[in-house]
Amino acid sequence: MATIKTNKARQEVEKARLKLVEQQSRLRELEAKQTECENLEIVDMVRGMSISIDDLATLLQSLKGETAPVTDQAEEMEGHDQ
Repeated sequence: MATIKTNKARQEVEKARLKLVEQQSRLRELEAKQTECENLEIVDMVRGMSISIDDLATLLQSLKGETAPVTDQAEEMEGHDQ
């Protein structure tokens, strides 16, 4: 009798494990599709700006450079509050 219960429990565990693997696979597929859609949106936005590739690179570099001072300003403000 204990063997029957143990076997049934093992079967349920295996069934749950298979479902989990399937769901993880589905999640990876959905995440890849989401990333692809986001990338297409970005490309559409950039193309809609009518900007040269060189100007785009310069713009992105300048925006990237602006993030550091903002962080520094936030840290300075925290220091003044103390």
